[in-house]
Amino acid sequence: MKTVNIIDGDSYQELLEKIERIDEKLTSILKSKGNQKVWLTNKEVCEILSVTPRTLQNYRDNGIISFSKVGSKIYYRLSDLENHLEANLQESFQKRKGGKRC
Repeated sequence: MKTVNIIDGDSYQELLEKIERIDEKLTSILKSKGNQKVWLTNKEVCEILSVTPRTLQNYRDNGIISFSKVGSKIYYRLSDLENHLEANLQESFQKRKGGKRC
């Protein structure tokens, strides 16, 4: 059974703006790296996802996000983050209902 979460207009707009900022950061990183595989540090991923290092560690521990560890350094593929975000994308109610509001 799916859960429906209702948020007010201001919170919805804030969420859209946050998603736009994440997209801008990812686009900027991709442009700076060209076509090569992009590996990100903990700090970069925390900034992109707007999460704490502890939350990111929980994501690793629970297998939510793939990572690579070299010595004590941990890296994440940008493509894995994009895939994770796409897999968890929730379309707006307006898109689901053909753009009409109830």
